Amino acid sequence: MKEIQKKIKSFLENRPVIKNNDSPEKLVYKLKGEVQELFDEVKWGDREPTTKEIKKVEMELADVIIYSVQIGTLLGIDIKSAIKEKININEKRFPKKLFQEGNFYEIYTSRKIDLGERPNIIQSKLDI
Repeated sequence: MKEIQKKIKSFLENRPVIKNNDSPEKLVYKLKGEVQELFDEVKWGDREPTTKEIKKVEMELADVIIYSVQIGTLLGIDIKSAIKEKININEKRFPKKLFQEGNFYEIYTSRKIDLGERPNIIQSKLDI
């Protein structure tokens, strides 16, 4: 992770026009655009994606990760530690025994209610 952060930092330091125009808010806005582009590239439905489609997803996913790392680096976040911490949190939020089968959204919503949290009201057309 540190190597990737160094490469991104070096890239930006050699392009001050980009570096000086980035704040966390602007980077999140750019990240949002990249996530939309990633979403647009995975709409192949039930069929197997082509090699070309997978390559497009790979590039968009890389953009999402680069902007995410850039935000973390700008804010001084230890990304590796943050990821490990979030995985530990998710292991508690989504206990293995509850998430073996069934509809994710229904299990997730009832779990949030059980924990006294407000469930997400928005459900995609996808069976998430």
